[in-house]
Amino acid sequence: MEWYFILLIIIGGILLITLLLYPFILSYILYAIHMVKTKKTKWIRDCSSYKNEEQVKMWNDGLEYIKQYKDKIEPVDIYNGKLHLFGEFVNINAKKTVIIMGGRCECLYYSYYYAKPYLENDVNVLVIDSRAHGLSDGKINTAGFKEADDLLCWVKFIHDKYNQEEIYLQGTCIGSATTIYLLSNPDCPSYVTKVVADSLFRTYYETFWYHMVELKRPTKPYIDITFTFYKWFGKVDAKNDGPIYRIDKLKENTKILFLQSLEDKYVFKEHTLELYEKCNLKEKEYHFLKYGNHSHIRINQVEEYDNYIIDFIKK
Repeated sequence: MEWYFILLIIIGGILLITLLLYPFILSYILYAIHMVKTKKTKWIRDCSSYKNEEQVKMWNDGLEYIKQYKDKIEPVDIYNGKLHLFGEFVNINAKKTVIIMGGRCECLYYSYYYAKPYLENDVNVLVIDSRAHGLSDGKINTAGFKEADDLLCWVKFIHDKYNQEEIYLQGTCIGSATTIYLLSNPDCPSYVTKVVADSLFRTYYETFWYHMVELKRPTKPYIDITFTFYKWFGKVDAKNDGPIYRIDKLKENTKILFLQSLEDKYVFKEHTLELYEKCNLKEKEYHFLKYGNHSHIRINQVEEYDNYIIDFIKK
């Protein structure tokens, strides 16, 4: 056989193998980009998107607002197993504290953007670096599942060390999912009494899908393969588990407020209504606000957003 025939066979074999492996290679890249802290400078204490004007404004407004409380801020840290986790506690000597959970990619500084309605209504604020974010240890973002175990540690820490009578939770996107997973945990303490769920999705798989559609990225079969990698390496089933599977198992005597934008491209009105209807809590309410993309509700109607929270925590 001539040498060039052998070369053609080799090249053809390489191309065939590449074609067969391509969906898995692309899917793993998606997994690594969105779920894994692949370098030390990823998900650090910095604005997550300088290309997004609203994101930058939220970042700057939060940091500017919290300056007036700089003498009240205490750095705090805990351990959950081998993970060393970091936060900041804004201690105004109140007897109630809200723990504000940001979304994927967000460090604790971002959460200060949501602090105003609490601090101005006699509620301390704890902001935290979720695992793999900011200064906290960790490599994989697990879409709220394992972060809920971390949140349980934070809840107990802030209650015990600072003698807090009640703990509130506020989350955005994955932060909201984290609060739901904690509330569905039988070990969730009775002093966790109120939850604000901003932009809560039914499953992370679903909202991730709509995110890829908006970005005009490939979907099938890549997203399914991506979430298979997620299940293998992250040890979470973000496709077949999520808030919609937990919302009917929340700790009794807790109150929940759903806040959702009608312009959200990842979570739709019918999704929120389904979550609300399935929620087992007696004291629950929802409000749809007109403007804002996913997780950007407050910046588009600050007064209305804050008033819903103030009314909720005063009830």
